[in-house]
Amino acid sequence: SSDGDDDSSDGDDDSSDGDDDGSDGDEDSSDGDDDGSDGDEDSSDGDDDGSDNGGEVMLGLWGGDSMGVVVASSDPSSNDSSAFICNDGVGRNEVRAVCKYLGFSTGIRIDPYSLGGKYDLTEYYDFGATDLSCPSDAEGPSDCSWTDYMTTEVPCVDGEQLAVSCADEAFTINITDFRVKVKKNGKAKFQLDAGATRYGMDMDMNNEGFVAGVVQRWSNGSYAYVLESFYEGDLKFKKGTWKGKTVVDIPSDEQCFWSYVFEESFYYVNSPNMLALNVDEDCSYGFTVEDLWADLYSDEEDDDTRQRFFAHGP
Repeated sequence: SSDGDDDSSDGDDDSSDGDDDGSDGDEDSSDGDDDGSDGDEDSSDGDDDGSDNGGEVMLGLWGGDSMGVVVASSDPSSNDSSAFICNDGVGRNEVRAVCKYLGFSTGIRIDPYSLGGKYDLTEYYDFGATDLSCPSDAEGPSDCSWTDYMTTEVPCVDGEQLAVSCADEAFTINITDFRVKVKKNGKAKFQLDAGATRYGMDMDMNNEGFVAGVVQRWSNGSYAYVLESFYEGDLKFKKGTWKGKTVVDIPSDEQCFWSYVFEESFYYVNSPNMLALNVDEDCSYGFTVEDLWADLYSDEEDDDTRQRFFAHGP
């Protein structure tokens, strides 16, 4: 019986060995935990990778090809992996990185509810990231870092979804058509169609400070104002085009009219990028718009003279 107890005690020893084995197993399990923790470290590395280079993050626009709310996704075919980016901390570098990733050269941040129509962004996606930060030379999310929204300490609210308008040029302005009709009695009508965009968005020429005019260029190189919108107001913007009429006393073999449109900042900045020019195709002596640009921006023409000219004549 005592031998049996001994046996039982041996069994206990065996059981205790089993416990040791179990404890060894625990150690193994702990090794497994270490492995798991290694896996967590790997997962954290993965998070770091996502935050540092975003190689697996893809971007798209909700609302349009060049303008819309930015949607980030690891799998564009699945709505479950898509989310909005909070615009907290987003500046020029971040917007440019997003637009470059989408195939454009530049862009600007816009109101996510400025795209037209009635919609509620909260019905589409949640926030997935915030504090987006990109260097000046970033080409996309892989060059940027961000904070996973699930770990942020600052909430984002509806209306803070990052939205952008992207373009290949920050500002464009042009006169697409310039039409001139002069009767034998000197009565003349002028019409010029023009447009301007800022970061891909059309600007309102009637309400955003644009100035237009028509000028006669004589064959000897001198100029004379015919119509202008700023001081005399005899050239007016109506239904998407500039129109004006007057009487001219110019011999037909000297008639050569050209037109201009610029944003009023040009008065002070005087950058040719803010100016659009066009020459009447019926100019009597074959003067072209290329000739006009060379005329106005030749080495002999200084900025002050040019600025005074566009302020109100030569």
